[in-house]
Amino acid sequence: MKLILDKTMMTGLLTVHDEEEIHWHTKTWNKLKWQSEDDVFGYLNGFWATKPKEFQDKVFALYKKADELFLEDGDVMDSIDRLSRISVRLMNMHSYAEVSDYIHGLPATRFPYIDPKTMKDSYGTNLECQTYTKGDYLELVVASTIVKAMTPIWGTYGFLIQKVVGRYEKERRCYDLISGSRIANSIPMDKLYRFTEAWVDGTVKSSQAAITMGVAKVDIPYHFFAMNVVRRIPIQQFRKVTGEKTQTSDAWQNLIRQIYNFIDGNKAEITKGPRVKNLKDGSDQEADGIVEQYRIAQQVPDYLVTVAGEYLKGTQRLMKDVLPDVSEDEMKNLDRVLNRLHNLKTFTPSFFHYIIFGKMLGKAVNYKATLSVDREALLSATAVSHIKLKRLGFNSIARLVISERTEKDLHEVTMAGFQTQELTRDLRQQLDDHYPYLPKKSRSAKEVNPGLFVITETLRVINRYEWDLDKEDLSDIKHVMAKLLMYEEE
Repeated sequence: MKLILDKTMMTGLLTVHDEEEIHWHTKTWNKLKWQSEDDVFGYLNGFWATKPKEFQDKVFALYKKADELFLEDGDVMDSIDRLSRISVRLMNMHSYAEVSDYIHGLPATRFPYIDPKTMKDSYGTNLECQTYTKGDYLELVVASTIVKAMTPIWGTYGFLIQKVVGRYEKERRCYDLISGSRIANSIPMDKLYRFTEAWVDGTVKSSQAAITMGVAKVDIPYHFFAMNVVRRIPIQQFRKVTGEKTQTSDAWQNLIRQIYNFIDGNKAEITKGPRVKNLKDGSDQEADGIVEQYRIAQQVPDYLVTVAGEYLKGTQRLMKDVLPDVSEDEMKNLDRVLNRLHNLKTFTPSFFHYIIFGKMLGKAVNYKATLSVDREALLSATAVSHIKLKRLGFNSIARLVISERTEKDLHEVTMAGFQTQELTRDLRQQLDDHYPYLPKKSRSAKEVNPGLFVITETLRVINRYEWDLDKEDLSDIKHVMAKLLMYEEE
């Protein structure tokens, strides 16, 4: 199993396994045709070569599924959910720890090159968010090696959607495909996002909402982050395989320098605001229409919310999609739960609902779309999630998601919460193993496991409101929530 550059072909990139080839587009990266596949994909190909055939078979099978999806009749934009599931599975198959061990075990002539003049062991007096140490950089090399596995899919997907979404949206759509993966939520990717954010911060403040690009101010850091990940990482060389140490060579322009140069060179683009024309009286008047002035780009586009909303309203179909072997009793129970939800005076989704939707409905619908769907679609998603939670044995959470919440008196909100069983040491360790990437807002900040954060926030919400269920039903909520967060769909 390996990635191969074939410069004699129009598409340029192949995935090859057991003498079977799949061809992919590489138009996104013009420089790729001039580079060596060993320099660009050597670490990834080398890691794959250490894995058993069963692993390589599964990786290639995911590429085949993506290729088949691209070859289907119809608009590829209609298959985003399926492509995202393929992409997340592909990323999650690559263990950060295993890739790290592989790279750190390379001989000196193949080890990632680090210029000692430009990269130190500590931050010194520099800001952490604007500085990379040697350790930070090596972590990014590991993460980038995993992300390079997306090059075939991103290249072809970007090629197919560019005419539809435009040149400023393409990379964000590509990165969205892996936003739910473990590597996308890892320390090195969090660090890269904050590094990007720090360098565009001043530009964001001085820009006029980047109207000419269709990117909202708040999304500008994400826009540049996605551009950096999709445009730079797939073609980045971390070491010439010959062991050459010509520091003036482009090969030694490390990724951080490439990213900084990219941001700096494109800052002017996001400062372009609405055109103005000078009137005879000396005043300025907007030349662009008011709609253009306030045009923004959404991370979850309207069409996706609309499609997802209509899909969710087909409750029985949704149920069969997420539980293919659903029983007749479960279908009857689904109707009862849905009727109960419709009869509630109020039903307000809480923080934990969307986490649960992602876990229970992720195979069928992008959970981000559930943030904006209407009440009918929301109740359908809740009812189906309830049935599936019960099937899987997450009973206390199943009761919680269909419970009606009402406001507490203000003085009651400040009182101590109800008693719950503390997480066992074993469960805490399992959470740490499942979420090995701990995002840090700063180097001095306390490290918090994302799973523990979700559990804490869920308890905070539970304590803030009254619920139409006995609190005794939630005594094991920490244990059950921990197990749910570690649940992975086959």
